[in-house]
Amino acid sequence: MRLRGCITLFISLTMLLFLACGEDDSPFPDSPASATGTTDNDGLAELDLGSHIITVSVVDFIPTTISGIAVTAHLLKDYLYVYAAGNDEFYSNFKLVSYADMEGNSGIIYAPKPASPQGAAVFETNIEVTMERITRDVYSYNEEPAYTEDVQSDIWTTVTEGEGTLSDIYELANSIALDDAIFIHVVNDVATLTNAEVQTISIIMDDETITSDTVFAVLLGLEFHIFSADTLTYTYVDYGDITLPMIFINEATLVEGGFFAQFTLTWGEVPYDLDSHIWTPMIGVSSHHIYWVERGSIAGEPYVFLDVDDLFSWGPEHIVIQQEFPGTYYYSVRQFSDEGNIPNGDVKVSVLKPDRSVEEFTPPNVVGSGQGWYWHVCTIDGTTGIVTETGTMNEDPPVFAGQPDPMRSKPY
Repeated sequence: MRLRGCITLFISLTMLLFLACGEDDSPFPDSPASATGTTDNDGLAELDLGSHIITVSVVDFIPTTISGIAVTAHLLKDYLYVYAAGNDEFYSNFKLVSYADMEGNSGIIYAPKPASPQGAAVFETNIEVTMERITRDVYSYNEEPAYTEDVQSDIWTTVTEGEGTLSDIYELANSIALDDAIFIHVVNDVATLTNAEVQTISIIMDDETITSDTVFAVLLGLEFHIFSADTLTYTYVDYGDITLPMIFINEATLVEGGFFAQFTLTWGEVPYDLDSHIWTPMIGVSSHHIYWVERGSIAGEPYVFLDVDDLFSWGPEHIVIQQEFPGTYYYSVRQFSDEGNIPNGDVKVSVLKPDRSVEEFTPPNVVGSGQGWYWHVCTIDGTTGIVTETGTMNEDPPVFAGQPDPMRSKPY
């Protein structure tokens, strides 16, 4: 089963034993070292870091090997850091492996470095990296990568601290992004403070999509519930003369968000394709239906935006009401695919308000619902901001007049 929402790296340790092993067989390195390479037609890249020889295998979730992926490894004092560069199809990824965990592994055997007449021990490791295909500009690690925060305290790294807003972090991200990618992590205390559901994300810093600090702030608001006026203490990390593409948000002083409401839809593996829909009140001379065909805009009318149409399970999909208008907004979820049904699909909708309060909704258990059915989730009053649960399943949308057909074909 594909586990969307997390990027996984599986570690397998395969060692060779030579009779001429050196006396020092600890996996902890004596000095920093870095190496880079590119995966070959078999999806493999061998990186020689002196005391460690690492063979990286890069695959997708099928798994099928991926050639032409640039990989980098750094020997930190306490961790092995591996980075796989994304491209037009795949998100960049990283992994930290603890030497302490390696040391207690009974399957680890050491070999002398062939070029070393002294027979110095070499630690040989095979690492398989599973990369996730790009669906939107931000990828959320729903399963938190191990040891992420420990990068800041490793004695072979240097930490630089700053204080500012998301605008400052946007400028920093642009300056230290690697392969147009940056990883941003909020520490536990900040995640608890903001009610964030994830702590680490990968952002594609593409000038064609992340066009301004405003867009950047909206994306981080969706993921971390951090808003553009919040004051943040953040750090980035240097390893020798190399800046790692990672930003840590360690403290936050919060203010209310500059939006009206944010809807987040998540679900399980089946149904594969669910869609977020929202209908606006009259804005000027017309109302608007925002969904995967008409994704809207936060910079102009209708000031409502859908970030992505997730076609293959899990989500999330987000809809943001950036600026409100008097009247009623109707939010619903429609089942597009023909497998399973919404009541049995582990479906959840959360509504985030500017004060960071969150309301969560789950569908009613209605027998017979399936493809084409709507879960009418809730309404929100454009004047008062009051959210009212609807909580019904229906074959019809909550609003009819002037709406395009939401069941037109998709590019599967």
